[in-house]
Amino acid sequence: MSRVTVAAMLLVLAGCSGEVRGPTGSLDLPHRLVLPRLSVSTPADGCDLEGWACTPVEPGTTEFRWLARWFPGAATFDEGPTVRHREAIFELLWSGTDSTSVDRAIALLEPLVEAGDPQRATLDLAAAHLVRAHQEERWDDWIEALDLTQRRLVADPTSLADLHNLALIYEGLSLLPQAADAWARFSDGEAKGDWARWGAERAEAIETRLARAHLERRVPDADSGTPSDFAAWARRDPGRARAHAMDDLLARWMADRLAGRGDRAAAAVRAVAGELRDRSLAETISTLDDLIQAGQEAPVAQFAEGVEQLRLGRSLYESWEDGRAGSVLAEAERTLAPVAPDLGRWARYWRAASHFAIEEYDRARDLLGTVLEETDPDRHPSLRALALWLLGVMDLRAGRYVEAEETYRRMATLFEAAGETARLASAQELRVEALD
Repeated sequence: MSRVTVAAMLLVLAGCSGEVRGPTGSLDLPHRLVLPRLSVSTPADGCDLEGWACTPVEPGTTEFRWLARWFPGAATFDEGPTVRHREAIFELLWSGTDSTSVDRAIALLEPLVEAGDPQRATLDLAAAHLVRAHQEERWDDWIEALDLTQRRLVADPTSLADLHNLALIYEGLSLLPQAADAWARFSDGEAKGDWARWGAERAEAIETRLARAHLERRVPDADSGTPSDFAAWARRDPGRARAHAMDDLLARWMADRLAGRGDRAAAAVRAVAGELRDRSLAETISTLDDLIQAGQEAPVAQFAEGVEQLRLGRSLYESWEDGRAGSVLAEAERTLAPVAPDLGRWARYWRAASHFAIEEYDRARDLLGTVLEETDPDRHPSLRALALWLLGVMDLRAGRYVEAEETYRRMATLFEAAGETARLASAQELRVEALD
């Protein structure tokens, strides 16, 4: 059914009903039609936050008849929103049925906000961007909704509508700790009723997810953990398992081999590598095995030296000593490149990250470019995804939003291929930080 046909039906309904005046304050809708809070009050129930779905507007329903009273031109309002604002609210409420309706709402609201119209127009504009961000997965809409909402909260930190929408935005960006905090603040502000219950349930659900994720991320003990423990960990959290294997377990393996202390660390590394879809670690182990079996102790010693340099460089990077980290990681790359090129490229990535951290963006971009040139999407999805992550942040900081969005789409595909979906939440957080 076209929107023109629906509009005509609404006008007929509005003209035929005995009650055509629009609500001036509290709305008597039985259900919510959009997730965000608007400048007009709505019920708490009617939306499923897990599925980001609200009650559909179907002909003949109570919602449909109610919208008839809000259709622009269907009634004369003695008070309440301006005509343009009223039209925008109607479009927003209709947006679950007509995907272009939210575009019209934004086009109507933007001039009101730019002209300094009452703050409620800013609230509805933020809500409209939030709705479109979800519908079309548009990064620029998430950021615009976040910016507008935060601006309103600066003016009024206790605004419950904005705290509610802020929590929705944080959830959409996968910033779960921030979302849980916003939901709790919202629920505390509401104190009682359906909205308070809604916020408390959302906060509790997120806290439960975070607690479960924390348990799943626990690192097996290097001395008592079995290969099965490390394999299970790599399946749960492949990104952190890979990083731990490269930063710690490889160095332990080399130290144990030198001291004749057995192969516990080696078994742990092999268990992790066997679960990773990114083959960098597995190929590094294969290269090392070939050197050991061939009795080439000099290259093996060089490998051990490079692994220790990589561990030290990563430790300096994590300690925010980025200048020193860059020098050590450059040395690690030079040491590893001839004997373990896959691990050498990881050293180059972290070297680029250290340049990025001290805002040497041109140098970082050059290094990341060579990482992408020398890797394969099928064999090295994790490394390529992380390289694209940093390139995307640099594009964002330079105002190249279109390029950044395309880069992040490529990055997301690679993280999915690598099985590192948890990394996507961290990437979202870094994208937000890049625009702060």
